[in-house]
Amino acid sequence: MTLLKMMPFGSDSAIVCVVCGTYLTFFLLEAFNSSGVTGVIAYTMVVTSNRIVSCTEMEAALEE
Repeated sequence: MTLLKMMPFGSDSAIVCVVCGTYLTFFLLEAFNSSGVTGVIAYTMVVTSNRIVSCTEMEAALEE
């Protein structure tokens, strides 16, 4: 996680890492019969903790 926080988000490699991490988190949690959507929201909050993210709007959009 610290590697992702240290990488500038303007670079393509950082975006690829975040997207791959999101998919990995979702599929691992779904494989263990956990909530993949909740895990992805938590993962996004951790990765972008130093940026403004409207998590409540994202959660509402995912629930619809």
